[in-house]
Amino acid sequence: MCGAPPQPMLVGMTTPVLTQPLDSPVRPSWSWGAWLGVIGVVVVEAVLALATLLFIVFGASTTCGDPATASNVRSGETGLIVATCIGLAPWVVAMIFSRRRLVIGALGLLSVAPLLVGIVGGLDPQFWVGSFCF
Repeated sequence: MCGAPPQPMLVGMTTPVLTQPLDSPVRPSWSWGAWLGVIGVVVVEAVLALATLLFIVFGASTTCGDPATASNVRSGETGLIVATCIGLAPWVVAMIFSRRRLVIGALGLLSVAPLLVGIVGGLDPQFWVGSFCF
């Protein structure tokens, strides 16, 4: 080893000290930034879901107080179900890849809550009666 060049020293590099075993059920908590980001996504998606609900109800409702037909109810409910499935798709993918499946699932349901309320409310034919007269 007389003629070997000196090995560089890695400053600040140490082996990590594990405070919990790797198979421990305790998970590290999310940072404030992660929580704010997820809550922001939930709020934005809930606002978009509410706007989608209003557009679907306006498009499928009757005019001038006429009673809703089965076609009105069916087309409106179908639109709401499709919009709910589209809104839940990214949350299902996030649940698959996340260790916090219950939290992600609850936030996903919260983000499409306006559409879920519309689906339940849309079961009543009076929900699809509009008062606009053109």
